[in-house]
Amino acid sequence: MDAFSSDNGGMDFFNPDLFSSNIETEEGNFQYGDVKINLEFVHGSNQFIEKFVSRVVWPSAEAMCEYFVQHPELVKDKTVLELGSGTGLCGLVVSKLGASKVVMTDYNDEAISIIDINIDRNSQRSSCSAFKLSWGDEAQADYVRQQSLDGGLFDLVIGTDVV
Repeated sequence: MDAFSSDNGGMDFFNPDLFSSNIETEEGNFQYGDVKINLEFVHGSNQFIEKFVSRVVWPSAEAMCEYFVQHPELVKDKTVLELGSGTGLCGLVVSKLGASKVVMTDYNDEAISIIDINIDRNSQRSSCSAFKLSWGDEAQADYVRQQSLDGGLFDLVIGTDVV
C-alpha cells in the first residue's frame, strides 16, 4: 500500500486540496487609526510562500503601520525610502500620514507590479513611486537615490521583514 491508495474498497484517501495553493492575489482592507488602505496581496497561508514572500502582508508590517499612526510626526513632510516594500502597505500608510515623497523598493518585478497596483488603488501616485532594487546593484541604487527630493538623501529609511 502506498500513500495514494487504501485498503478500504479501493477508495482513495488522498485529498489533493490539502496540497493546493492559492496563488491568486486577493483584495483586502486594512485600517490603522483613521488611515485606510486597500491592498492586493497574496494570503500568508499560501503553501508556496517562499515564491510569494514579497507579496504577503506580514505582522511586522502591520506593527510598523500602527507605530507610525501613533507617531505621525516622524513621517509628516519627510521623504521616505522603504526597502523590501512587498505590497507597499507601510509606504502607503506613511504617505497617507503626510510624507512628502515615498519611494518603495523591492527586489523582484512581481512585487513592483503589485506595489504599483496598490499605489493606484489608494490614489497615492502623487507622492509614491516603486522601483526595483536588488541589494548590491549599484546602478539600481543610484537610480533610487535620484528619486529623492534632495540629491539622493532621504529623511527616513524604513523596512520590515527585510531579508
